[in-house]
Amino acid sequence: MLSSEGFLARTSHLYELLGGKMGVDYDLVAYTPEEIAAHGESPFLKRALAEGEVVYEKRGRGPSGMCYP
Repeated sequence: MLSSEGFLARTSHLYELLGGKMGVDYDLVAYTPEEIAAHGESPFLKRALAEGEVVYEKRGRGPSGMCYP
């Protein structure tokens, strides 16, 4: 995933975009595939990947490198 933001800035930005629109409590994490590869052995990520639920996943890339559903 192309991102010039670090993990905390990226996650914070996504919380701002959602702005309470989900109507339920949620924990949001926004890892890039590279971050998962680097930290995938952490107990938190192992559990999140095993038990968590993907609510949105980008499917493809446009010519600019941006991802689109």
